Amino acid sequence: MAGGTLFVPYRWSLKNDQLFLDLQELFILEESYFIDMVNLFVPPSYMAVYAKCVDASKPAFEPEEWIEEGKVYPVKHFTEPLNQGDGFAVTIIDEDGVEIHPSPSHWSFASTRFELYTLHLN
Repeated sequence: MAGGTLFVPYRWSLKNDQLFLDLQELFILEESYFIDMVNLFVPPSYMAVYAKCVDASKPAFEPEEWIEEGKVYPVKHFTEPLNQGDGFAVTIIDEDGVEIHPSPSHWSFASTRFELYTLHLN
């Protein structure tokens, strides 16, 4: 496998009402196991993101934890979609700040299950 460069975030910026993440090169990996990578977006300290569940229908597998329709959850982070037109993956947390994972292999929920809201904090 070809080597790669690992990038870490070091600065957030807001341009034209869009959030941008500047990356800083950290080090070169000897081997890269990342084939398809997506950007992970973590709301900065001055922004809170919430997800109101609009679709709590069960998936094909039996989830260990699940969401409630109408309930609002804080969003820990989310990713950009792998394919254009697809929703993105949303990782939500409970009232205690613990991530809600449907199963050990599914750590996020589809954004199509939620209405997302952002609050800019002063």
